[in-house]
Amino acid sequence: MNPNIIAIIIGLILFIFSIHLPVVVNQFLGYVSDAFTPLSMIVIGSNLSNMELKDIKLPGYLWLLVLLRNLIYPIMTGFVLRACGLIRVPLMATIILSACPFAGGVSWFSLQTHGDAKAATVAMSVSTLLSLVTITVVFALLQNI
Repeated sequence: MNPNIIAIIIGLILFIFSIHLPVVVNQFLGYVSDAFTPLSMIVIGSNLSNMELKDIKLPGYLWLLVLLRNLIYPIMTGFVLRACGLIRVPLMATIILSACPFAGGVSWFSLQTHGDAKAATVAMSVSTLLSLVTITVVFALLQNI
């Protein structure tokens, strides 16, 4: 079982049955979640610092993955959600969120499974840099759907 799947299942159960966690647990989860972003940036930064400039390149299949993740997926999401009747702010907010870059967890999972953390870190970094352009392009393309 993947920790993400377990968290999603627990979250769904809490949501479906309207279960509210005690305040202490909510505060703890808030503090822990606030720590994850800087912690993931530290892990990613340390992975990047161990690379040379020549190592920061993407093989063709990862360029395709970044293109799919940053452009194709959000555009398809926009059309599907619009066909389902979602409009205005909820539609655009969902599209923009779907156009955001790879999560830092990609590098973490690569490290945990002894996979190629270098490729995951480079893909996430390139995805993040390209998102400056691709989020704008996706927003412009889908603004009038």
